[in-house]
Amino acid sequence: MILVTGGAGYIGRHLVAELLTTGHKVLVVDDLRSGNRFNTEGVPFFAANVGDATTMREIFSTYRISVVIHLAGSIQVGESMRHPEIYWENNVNAAHRLFDCAREGGVKRVIFSSSAAVYGEPLRTPIPEDHPTKPISPYGETNSLWKTSSGGSLRQPFFGISMPPVRMRHIVPKLT
Repeated sequence: MILVTGGAGYIGRHLVAELLTTGHKVLVVDDLRSGNRFNTEGVPFFAANVGDATTMREIFSTYRISVVIHLAGSIQVGESMRHPEIYWENNVNAAHRLFDCAREGGVKRVIFSSSAAVYGEPLRTPIPEDHPTKPISPYGETNSLWKTSSGGSLRQPFFGISMPPVRMRHIVPKLT
């Protein structure tokens, strides 16, 4: 089973639909801050924040989750400038608790959805994956933190979980 956090949002609903179309079993966790419950019809759904360790442990102990696709980050650059504490809590602290619970639940693969905001003002376009990261907003900083805190590369096991950087358009075929 694949857990999609933030699965009731715009990208999440399209990803969930594609996963279902390709025969995957899907579970969604979304706090509905910016998502819509209507987007998750037909799949098991939990209205919860991914940082709620009690709920996440219950989910990981109840369902056999093999992959987590983490889309549940706060994503508004302007808001992150006005309320950086929201971004540090949701994008760093809550994600940390999610990954801890996933590891405890035996999950070996997490796909972390990041953003071009980690690069700041790009030196060239299109932006290559090895472009230096120089975020200019709390949103970009909180996304780039996962790369730097995992030893400089999400390709290395982090929390005992493989977290490769994957472009969203490539993930569905690679999950089987």
